[in-house]
Amino acid sequence: MSITTDADPVLHNPPIDAIYPPIAWSALATLPNPRPARQRFSPREGWLAVRPHQWVKNSLVLVSPIVTGVVLHPAALLAAVIATAAFCAASAATYLVNDIADIDADKLHPTKQLRPIAAGTLSIRHAQIAAFAIGCLSFGLAIDLGWLFVGLLAVYLAKTTLYSNRLKRIPAVDVATVAVGFVLRVVAGAVAVGVGVSIWLLVSVWAGAVLISLGKRHAEVGRLGAGAGDHRAVLDWYRPTRTTAMMIVTEVAAITAVGMWFLATFGTTTAAAATVTVTIIFERFRRLVLAGHVDDPVHVISHDRPIALATVALSLVMIAGVFL
Repeated sequence: MSITTDADPVLHNPPIDAIYPPIAWSALATLPNPRPARQRFSPREGWLAVRPHQWVKNSLVLVSPIVTGVVLHPAALLAAVIATAAFCAASAATYLVNDIADIDADKLHPTKQLRPIAAGTLSIRHAQIAAFAIGCLSFGLAIDLGWLFVGLLAVYLAKTTLYSNRLKRIPAVDVATVAVGFVLRVVAGAVAVGVGVSIWLLVSVWAGAVLISLGKRHAEVGRLGAGAGDHRAVLDWYRPTRTTAMMIVTEVAAITAVGMWFLATFGTTTAAAATVTVTIIFERFRRLVLAGHVDDPVHVISHDRPIALATVALSLVMIAGVFL
């Protein structure tokens, strides 16, 4: 029989705080979750990311169907509407692809950092899925318009993808590539309804698109200042003196081509009215660019009152030439 004395240790379980001090428990509480919650898809952010306000560019698909008057036939009108919708879907997909490619640069831009992908309100994964789904939708719409239209849509998507990943970094080539996208819209619209397209129309659209793209580059350099090249190296090439001269040349080319197209299509009187009207539009745009009032060309063209009124007048002149 053993006798326990005060000198002998008492066998007992130590308190848990002696093994795991309170500070250890608080530290464990602050450890990051090894499996963070997956970001939910936001329809609102997805809608903003595809830039619906830019879809007005796809109205160029309707130019040939309207000019030739075939839109008066229900079948041709339906084909023109479907073609426009297909390009709206295709352009939406390319905006997502472009913003994914530019996410790092956009985060440093004063206004582009607010775009959903750059701001982090739309995840890259969701943007990739949406781009693929919308791209498939564009081909689904295009398939009934014939394989030539499908081919043009594929060329447009390939062009914009190549632009986002490579061509936008090459001076002059970048603005020329953007302008090709506008020309493809016009050609695709003609193909969708089975009509021809004037070379003067294509030249005027291309030159006008180059002018607008140069204006955007000029405005971007002016807004970013000396740090423009840090955002995109290609912007260092677009010095204000260079873009100013290039805008004058392309403006003259665009006005001349528009005049020749209206002359060949509608006659002298309509051509004179159209030439004056388009001169007002392009010259007003160029002056706004030089004054530093241009951020988004689409917004300027649609919200500047003189340009908006002149655009409406040009549309009325064209419609009058077709149907009167």
